[in-house]
Amino acid sequence: MRSAPWVLLLLVGGCRERAVEIKAAPERELPREQPAPAPSAIVTTLVGHVGEEVTITGTVVAKPRPRLAASRPGKSPVFVEVEGSHLEIAAHVATLPHCSGPLYLTGRVVVAVGMAKEGSTEGAYAEPQLDVDRWHCR
Repeated sequence: MRSAPWVLLLLVGGCRERAVEIKAAPERELPREQPAPAPSAIVTTLVGHVGEEVTITGTVVAKPRPRLAASRPGKSPVFVEVEGSHLEIAAHVATLPHCSGPLYLTGRVVVAVGMAKEGSTEGAYAEPQLDVDRWHCR
């Protein structure tokens, strides 16, 4: 079997150009976790803050529409319309607020789980609520 002259040259002399050097892939920059908000950060939603201490500003609702009947030992639920959002949240307080206007509520976000009382949700339901450590009128 006879080979073409260029094949012989290729085998003996090699290629004129070097092949691209294959290196390890560069490290991908992984998304870094954002630090938790500072304690007592004022928020307009409790979602995403479970276990954190937050402060909300709002007004006690005269005719609440509770979706979930939940309680915390030694505390009474009040429903607060959160300023800056359309949300009405359950806040559990040791002493009932006496503010005629807006108030600040600071506490830890907890998750209440149970059967929904009313609204579009049926069956088992979970929602974030605020276990209030302190409050004051604005």
